[in-house]
Amino acid sequence: MKRRIQVLVLLLILSGCVMHDRSEELPQMIYVGGDVREPGKYALVSDMTVRDAIDAAGGFTEWASAVQLKRGTNLVYRAYGRRLFDGREPLHQQLQKNDLIFVEHTY
Repeated sequence: MKRRIQVLVLLLILSGCVMHDRSEELPQMIYVGGDVREPGKYALVSDMTVRDAIDAAGGFTEWASAVQLKRGTNLVYRAYGRRLFDGREPLHQQLQKNDLIFVEHTY
């Protein structure tokens, strides 16, 4: 009986009679790469900033000297130099799903 109900629900979804939105089930992701301690994909949380994402990735490596925020193919933000490390550059830009934060060394 349970299997039969599952098949009927699947048929209803596939036929378009019932809409099933899985977007709320899947976490929205951002990507952090380059000169961070743990590069990879991270779940986007509410009000997450560039600084929060870098912290989630374990922070900067000793070679880090520049940060880029890319949204799709557009470069949204770039910061470099000592400002990243001495607190003068807060990196407070809000992130959106699928944003890419890339930390690089420019020297």
